[in-house]
Amino acid sequence: MKRNAETNGADLRQHPPLRWAVGLLSAGLMTLGTVGQAHAGMSMPGMKDSAAPQLSTLRGQAFDIAWSQAMLSHHAAAVAMARTEVQQGRRAEVKKAATAVIADQTREIVLIQSWLKAWKQPAYKPVLAPMAPAKGMSIDRWFLTQMIPHHQGAVVMSQLVPGRSQNAAVKSLSLQIIAAQNKEIQQYRTWLKTVK
Repeated sequence: MKRNAETNGADLRQHPPLRWAVGLLSAGLMTLGTVGQAHAGMSMPGMKDSAAPQLSTLRGQAFDIAWSQAMLSHHAAAVAMARTEVQQGRRAEVKKAATAVIADQTREIVLIQSWLKAWKQPAYKPVLAPMAPAKGMSIDRWFLTQMIPHHQGAVVMSQLVPGRSQNAAVKSLSLQIIAAQNKEIQQYRTWLKTVK
């Protein structure tokens, strides 16, 4: 049965397990702010599965709120990387894929923010520093190598949803994320065979 976000929101603000989300997001944003200086061969810090252990302790609307907040940070990082690719990349197909990431994940960010508003959670808008690869790596290769583990992180978080959420909209979005991002991962791996 779908929970009523409007009536349950007030109680959940007092829910102790939700405190982890604030710490996770703060730490994640501070880490992401330094990504521009990070070695390009490394995966996005904290992006693959760091939220999964904390999310796995929650159920119901407490899970939905925490998952939504974590996914907002995750999507914001993907959009930031995709913008770098669109602005500086050279391979048309990779730039087109990055444009799709921006469109899809921006739409999902707006949707998730609408849920948080309905659940009476504070407005949340991540701010990320520009990102760039280390010297010697093309923007196209950097984008693909960073986006694969990044997408894997979203899949890991989304795979937790069916057993922990009772919200049909959250379940639907999680299934869309799993399908779309697994498909993109396969495409990115194919392109990496020829992108230098």
